[in-house]
Amino acid sequence: PTLWWLDTETGDTMPALDTYPAPSHSARFSANGRWLSFVAAPEAGIALYNFDTGTRRNLDTTAGTPGVWSPDDHSLLYRDRFVDVLHGDEGDDHQNHSHAYVQSTVLFRYGLDGATIRLSNGSGFDDDGAAWSPDGEWIAFVRARAGVFMPGQLWLMRADGSDAHALTQDFDFQHGPPQWSADGRSLLFQRTNLN
Repeated sequence: PTLWWLDTETGDTMPALDTYPAPSHSARFSANGRWLSFVAAPEAGIALYNFDTGTRRNLDTTAGTPGVWSPDDHSLLYRDRFVDVLHGDEGDDHQNHSHAYVQSTVLFRYGLDGATIRLSNGSGFDDDGAAWSPDGEWIAFVRARAGVFMPGQLWLMRADGSDAHALTQDFDFQHGPPQWSADGRSLLFQRTNLN
């Protein structure tokens, strides 16, 4: 698949970015319409394109899911796979204690200033379905235990990754993805009974 423009009045279509290599999908506009993000070819991760300057950027990610623009257009949330190293308790000598590895899917925030920070805390979790609050202060998301069947629960954290806490703890139900009300006072989400 490739990205195309559709003129909603005439029905005419044309390639959106004909110089960008295929495949590409899941386009998202920033709130001011100046930036376009989309999932590029698997090896290219998430691509960002600035309509004003023609600037292109790539975020290296293998998750294959689209980014989510912040309300102020300054940053983008995205997911990526991450391997956490767990150290054994046989002492402080790194060469001689045991190691285990767990793959997680974590949330990152990429700023248009070029800074990237990991938002997800802990290890062994799959975080997904992130949604910015309208004021950009909070991020709602779905968290599940990685590698085991455990229903995703609704979580909330500040935009810098701090104060992360669960909003739901009912493991008979899968929760998400969340969506904020326009006033930022409520969350809408799907709740599926797994029994």
